[in-house]
Amino acid sequence: MNTIIPTTPKIALLLLTFTIFTLFSCEKGETGPQGAQGAQGPAGPEDPSGAANEVVYEFTPQSSNWYAGSGSPGLWTYTAVLPALTQGIIDTGAVFVYWTQSNIQTLMPFTLSGVDYMYITGFPVPGLPASLQVQITESGAYATTNPTALSPVTFKVIIDP
Repeated sequence: MNTIIPTTPKIALLLLTFTIFTLFSCEKGETGPQGAQGAQGPAGPEDPSGAANEVVYEFTPQSSNWYAGSGSPGLWTYTAVLPALTQGIIDTGAVFVYWTQSNIQTLMPFTLSGVDYMYITGFPVPGLPASLQVQITESGAYATTNPTALSPVTFKVIIDP
């Protein structure tokens, strides 16, 4: 048996009044005055200056410091001596090289528009200090253009034992 709940105009009017009262009776009041500013907190600890024994080199090679590879058009090489680089660091440490040009710093190695940017660390001549050799392989119309002919390049090398 179905039970039908009778609705009367009084109940409908009561529900409508309640709904309207509920929706429109709440309004935001004025914002009160701002409280006094609290006391300054203590200073935080200083940032660490970096890894222990970390060595940083920064240098900007001139156009005359780049050498074109013989027999490989588009291969350009720059060599920098890094006295802090040892065989132990090459074996178990880390060397990070950053290429900065036009205020954009990029961790090497990378490839951009078909140009390869890489580096090699090691001992090119026995008995001499270790060095960093940056190699750039260009192609097409840029193969004969010195890497720093258009815009200076700065290298940042971080050696982390």
